[in-house]
Amino acid sequence: MKRLYLKLLILSVLMIFAMGQLGGCLSCITETGSISGEVVDATTGLPISGATVRTGGISTTTGADGKYRLQNVPAGVQNVTAEKSGYISESQPVLVVGGQETTNVRFALSPIMPTGQWRIVLTWGQNPQDLDSHLLVPKSDTDGTLGFHIFYANKGSQDPDTYPHAYLDVDDTTSYGPETITIFRRLTQKYKYYVHHYYGSSDLAHSSAVVKVYIGNQLVKTYNVPTQQTSGYRYWYVFDINADGTITDRNVIQSSEPTL
Repeated sequence: MKRLYLKLLILSVLMIFAMGQLGGCLSCITETGSISGEVVDATTGLPISGATVRTGGISTTTGADGKYRLQNVPAGVQNVTAEKSGYISESQPVLVVGGQETTNVRFALSPIMPTGQWRIVLTWGQNPQDLDSHLLVPKSDTDGTLGFHIFYANKGSQDPDTYPHAYLDVDDTTSYGPETITIFRRLTQKYKYYVHHYYGSSDLAHSSAVVKVYIGNQLVKTYNVPTQQTSGYRYWYVFDINADGTITDRNVIQSSEPTL
């Protein structure tokens, strides 16, 4: 009996100490929250049904509307992954707050491409409402001057054999994205890619914009928009594709659009 009493006394002291260290919130040790959002196709913007979304040992499947909800997720920063056969899986860190739901966690999955094809996927937050993808395309394999400017008003060609051998798959004007450009055949001259803050409140630095670059079935680059900028600057110059297929990082917000 004395031993049991001693054990209970020690346990009580430890609990009181733990509550003091956590500001009286002992439940914070095991508190959980939830995550909800949507999984869409990066080339159409349409919902993906039957995608698996998981973190740790917790998983769920998207419905016909592409939406999902993960419950009983431990509080803290969790790595969340969305995947489906035929698509390149995507992961992102998500902050989970105990007793709350983290909403609008969206995934834009890129369909797997043939070897040598490129895809550039832009996503962002609620504000600004409209960000636009721009790709400057060289004239030919032997002429590096500007031959085509892909953006919402000049989408390019869906035929891989027709110049500019690239196409703006989807243009989003209502927040979040995706806004996606696929390069079916890369010319052996320099390309430039940038994002224009076209419309909406806030600015690029507070847009939570992310650009992901895929080649074939692999994610090769991820760019997060810089979190500081000069007021009124509306162009995020993200990267160059060089003649040899390497990528030069730029990742700067500037006052004027890049030129080729």
